[in-house]
Parts: sequence; structure tokens; C-alpha cells
Amino acid sequence: MPVKTCPIPSELIAFRSGVLVLEQHLAVARHLKICTECRNRVATILPNMATDMPTSTTQSIFDELRQETTLNDALMTTVGPYKIIRMIGKGGMGIVYEAEHEKLKNRVALKVLPRSMVAEADLRARFRREWEAIGRLDHPNIVRALHAGEADGVPFLALELINGPDFSKVVQRTGALSPPDAATAIRAVALGLSHAHMQGVIHRDVKPSNVLLTEDGTVKLLDMGLASLTAGVDSQITGSSYLGTADYMAPEQWDDAANATPRSDLYSLGCVFYYLLAGQPPFTSPAYATPHAKMRAHKERPAPLVLAAPPVIAAILASLLEKSPERRPLNAMAVADALAPYATGKLDRLAMAALNDTGRAFADGPDTMPGIPSFVTEEPTSQPGFFRRWFARLRGKTPDEN
Repeated sequence: MPVKTCPIPSELIAFRSGVLVLEQHLAVARHLKICTECRNRVATILPNMATDMPTSTTQSIFDELRQETTLNDALMTTVGPYKIIRMIGKGGMGIVYEAEHEKLKNRVALKVLPRSMVAEADLRARFRREWEAIGRLDHPNIVRALHAGEADGVPFLALELINGPDFSKVVQRTGALSPPDAATAIRAVALGLSHAHMQGVIHRDVKPSNVLLTEDGTVKLLDMGLASLTAGVDSQITGSSYLGTADYMAPEQWDDAANATPRSDLYSLGCVFYYLLAGQPPFTSPAYATPHAKMRAHKERPAPLVLAAPPVIAAILASLLEKSPERRPLNAMAVADALAPYATGKLDRLAMAALNDTGRAFADGPDTMPGIPSFVTEEPTSQPGFFRRWFARLRGKTPDEN
């Protein structure tokens, strides 16, 4: 039988008070559609956050719960054979530490399931699914897995330690990328995705913060926490699973994570490409502020044009952002091949700028400031003959077969 895990009380409090991030809010909302017990808890057991409890009180409860979890996990000094050096980051599916192997003395990025989640059967199953997914992969554009196991009941995954920023930080620090730099980065991710798809692994959460840039300019895809295996390893897990990240999620994923295919990853890759070129995801104007509006936009609205993109780059980008999976490129390798002539960027220079936080002095892309930049237009994308020829080529068809 499918495993249905209900949100813990702190998640329901955070949902009711509106302090969850968008993708977590959507996950809880989907769970409430199928779980009468949780709907009753939200309606009757928990205080009505809109009327019965001040927002400041609600926020303090949530902050206290979050701080308690963070403090408990911060007390960890060793995990199995690894000595904890420092916390690198924390997300929905684990805490990542810099750690050192007690005998080999090599440094790793150690991903650990938080103690507060260890008792949750479906979360443990997801963590183990990540082991299997990343264990299949060996590619220069994917972060390598080095070790996996459990220590005192706590699952962990040791990954190669990358000294470099993710691309959300790169863009924050240097501004939008030049088309050659963006094409070079996206081609590298496409090569990594091609390898993953050939091994039967669908990532399902391709986004800028899951793409790292090393000091020497190598691009590496990470975080298989939401990956699915086409053999169906995760088919028994339903309920409140996180399905992706709203700004980068393919239209078909909004309805059901089981709908994700390799071409769903290509849509997300297109959203990342857009972010690198424009300095923002496709649908970020005030018109798309609510979850429903963002979902409708991904399903129905053409992405605003990036005026800074040359015609060929714009055509490849538009093909990745097609609403119908069948109209997207044939596979990730087709994207990599199409981008190859234009992937002439110097990402080592970009990495140095981001690492040193020297900002726009090293950036070739257009300036990015809050709001919709002048190089992004809300006019819908059209498909003149030039675009149609590129779309057909990427889908492995002739223009007349569109």
C-alpha cells in the first residue's frame, strides 16, 4: 500500500500561519486534499491563526520549533566515521555539513537526515532513494557520492566537497550572465542530465541552487533528494512529498510528481537558463505572486521574452519552455549538442568573481535589479520560421511535422 505520512504539527502551524516557503505550502495543501484527519486538525485542533492568535505569536512558535531542531542537529560532532567541521546548509530533505573522515582525513559534504525526521518512515525511504539514485551516477558534471550508511539510526550520505557557489549565488553576486556564459553552464547541466536519464534517474528539482560552480569553472549538478527512478523505486511514496520548486517546475509536475519524465527536467533546465540570462525566473511579476497564479502561468502563459538573448539562444530557450513535453527537445543530449557552438564562456573567471564577491565588475550580462528588468518583456513568445526550424531540429523532426 502507498505510504501516506501526515505533516507534523509544526508544519501545520506554519502552513496555517502562512510562513512556509511556496513549495512546502503547496505540498501540505496537496496532502490536505486527501487527508480528512489533517483537515480536521487544521480546522479544529489548531488555533485559527487568522483570528485567534497574533501573527507575532505564530511566528515566534514557528521560530522556536525551527531553532530547536537546528540546535539539536548543531550538537552533532560525529556521524559514523566522520567528524563534523561546520554546517554548510539546511534544506527540506537534510542538513549538509563539511566533515572529515577520521582515518582517511579527506573532507566531504556530509548530508544527514535531521533527527527530528528520522522517525518518519517515508522520509527515511526518500533518503535511501537518493542513495540509490546518486549511486548509479558517475559523470564530471554531477557531484559524486563517496559513501552512504547509518550511524546510531541516522542516515547519512557523503558527497564530494565542492569549493564554489551555486548559481543562485553567482547571479546574486555578479548579475545576469552573458549568453556565452549561460550557454556554457546550461550545456554542462544538460550533459549531466543526459547521463542521469540514461541511467534511469529523473532529477525533478533542477534549479539554480542545485547547480554548483567549482573554482576551475566546472559545473556540477547536485541534490537527488527528489529524484525518481524510472524502474519505479519511489512508486510507493505519496502524500506530502515535495514535488519540486515552484519557479522551476514543469507544468505536468504541478498535478502529480508521477507525471515527471526526462523532458520535465528539460523544462526546469529551461527555467534555469532563463534565470541565468535574465537574473530572475520566468514568472516573478506581482501577477504571479500566489501559488495558483504561478501554477497557471507555468501551465498556460508563455514566458516573457529575454531581449538580451541572441536569436539562436532564444530559440533553444523557448523550446525548453514548451508547455507540452512532446514539443520540448528530444533529450538532454540534443540540448547539449544545440548549445555546443555557443558555449564559449569562461566560467573560471565567473567563479572567481562569485567566490570573491567582486560583483558586477566581472559580469558581462545585463544589470539585474529588483522588479522586471528592461531586457525582459511581457510580450508573448512567437514562433517565426527561424524558431520553428530550431524547435523541429531539437525535437528530432522536420518543420512540417510540428
